Amino acid sequence: LSVDYVKLDLPIVERARSDEAAVDTMHDLINALRGEDQCVIVPFIENPGMIPALWQYGVQYIQGHYIQSPQSTMNYDFSEEG
Repeated sequence: LSVDYVKLDLPIVERARSDEAAVDTMHDLINALRGEDQCVIVPFIENPGMIPALWQYGVQYIQGHYIQSPQSTMNYDFSEEG
């Protein structure tokens, strides 16, 4: 299939929330998808702690109950540790 967007499945994201090895696996998957010029969507983000890592991995779209509605400018400080 030729696709422009790939949305990760819930089990991938759930494992990454609790297992460091799963984070590395998700990072490898994201890198492979980005290498194929596909936009990556990571859903089910429920806490702000994952946002900086996903941003650094090059994820284009993040979805979840934690995320607020779109704004005209980005105002999240990715340098903060939490």
